[in-house]
Amino acid sequence: MTIAKRNILALLTLAAGTMTLQAAAPSLDSYRLVWSDEFEGTTLDPSIWNIEVNGNGGGNNELQYYAAENVSVADGCLVLTARKENKNGRAFTSGRVNTLGKAAFMHGRIDARLKMPRTANGLWPAFWLMGNDMSTGTGWPYCGEIDVMEAGNVNGINRGTQDRYMGGALHWGPYVGGGHPMYATDLTATYSLQDDFHLFSLVWDDYKIEMYLDLDRNPNAAPYFRMSINDKSSENSPGRYFHKQFFILFNVAIGGNYTGIYNTNGITALAQEERAMLVDYVRVYQRPGREDYTFPGSSAIDPGPSTEIDDKTELGQYGTFSLAEDNKPTFTASKGKDYVIIDADEQFRRQVEPLTIADYTPGGNNKSRLQVWNSSYTTGSTEGLNSMGNEEPWRRFFVNSTQGSTLSYREFLTGTGKDLSMLNDEYYLHIAFRGNDPDSHTTHAIRIGSASFCIGNVAFDDNGTPLPIMGDFPRDGRWTSFDIPYSEILKLDPQPFVDPKVIKGDVVTIMSGNEWGAQLNYDAIFFYRPNLSGVTTVRADKPAGQDLPPCDLLGRPVGPDYRGIVIKDGKKFLIQ
Repeated sequence: MTIAKRNILALLTLAAGTMTLQAAAPSLDSYRLVWSDEFEGTTLDPSIWNIEVNGNGGGNNELQYYAAENVSVADGCLVLTARKENKNGRAFTSGRVNTLGKAAFMHGRIDARLKMPRTANGLWPAFWLMGNDMSTGTGWPYCGEIDVMEAGNVNGINRGTQDRYMGGALHWGPYVGGGHPMYATDLTATYSLQDDFHLFSLVWDDYKIEMYLDLDRNPNAAPYFRMSINDKSSENSPGRYFHKQFFILFNVAIGGNYTGIYNTNGITALAQEERAMLVDYVRVYQRPGREDYTFPGSSAIDPGPSTEIDDKTELGQYGTFSLAEDNKPTFTASKGKDYVIIDADEQFRRQVEPLTIADYTPGGNNKSRLQVWNSSYTTGSTEGLNSMGNEEPWRRFFVNSTQGSTLSYREFLTGTGKDLSMLNDEYYLHIAFRGNDPDSHTTHAIRIGSASFCIGNVAFDDNGTPLPIMGDFPRDGRWTSFDIPYSEILKLDPQPFVDPKVIKGDVVTIMSGNEWGAQLNYDAIFFYRPNLSGVTTVRADKPAGQDLPPCDLLGRPVGPDYRGIVIKDGKKFLIQ
């Protein structure tokens, strides 16, 4: 339920139902119950609940008058009854309650077991939340809004599926030019949602918001809504609006924008009888040590997430941590004989300048650019050390599309083309990643010309084709560098560039999927030939090559098929 018209900023309009959703909500065993209302007795607890009385249409052209007599407690349920009756100039009455200023919480899991009324046609039942700072004057949509369940939508009416059709959504600020940023998904269930009680669950943490249907029946169900709330980089970033306490609302609206019905004759649901939404219970769970709530006589403030080192993620044979314990870089300029730079910070570029064959870092006079396609990422700010141990910015983005996210390094139209004809199987590709989104653990695809692979714990789905995984990185804030032999890239595509001497298209492309708000942090993209001074070349099929230890130049274990530089007794060997 919104409290203003559902106009949205065109730039941030997102298609519903296209997210890649991961299965299984966290078990309740990892939470503790901090508050609940089981609606026992015969009256609603006034220390918790406010009963709304108004006929303002909710900002959505609704047709009802909310009245106190339409709210009751009976048979262990909160009862919100919609009726066809005249009151204060309205042709219908209904019920709406909230906990504004009385009960609110931040993060955790909230479950509401409820039975919807039959919505056909014109009823709009909802279970939702808004920022509790409304109690101190913060207006909508700056307060933020979380719609866990809404039913009765015009799409369900038109498709004849409204008993199975529902949706979830987030709305937030700023409100500009008659619009605001929002994201919504819909679900058409395989069974009726209006014939019995069903469980609706909100799972909300430092990184994301998810919504689930009937976890009591299907504990491994996938969420019908999922959105990252990491991004805090700008005024329209969701992370600025969904890390505070929210209060709870239940209501049954009649007509209005969501239903597409604006006149009394279109409301057929109440033609013969009144209808009600029954709420069996609402329960709030939070993780021990992370409680953040305000309830009558009790409150808690979340101390914030602890920084836990991820010692489970395997970096793979090409990955190594970018910074040592003293924050000194593990990759230094002396490790390369020559460099072809795609994007790197100024200090590193100065260090390797005498060894640089070409520098295509965007900016300057080299006609190179970093292009974000279809505004599918938004840019975030950086703070701290980059992967080279320098206090210089790295590339930080957040996915801004559910249709897929893509950025690429390419030439301006006036450019003469990039020359990568020097690349051969002596070269390595270097790129570094970091993240602090352990729950999302987004996989990123990398394309060198037309050769594609990915970095992550699951294969990236590139239009139905799973890409080979070249490694992964922990999501605990540490930088991980990947040094991948160009020979391995050529195995993916022997000719990644049609004309490597004049490349006017994409040289390096990165994709992060379609989870809106997922983060992408990367740094230091370049090709280099290792410094081979003092290196002895050996054949892999000869005893000298077979006897070498499985560690590369950076001390990482490698397999028997590895071709490249290894170290034994302080000496370097090139296995060919």
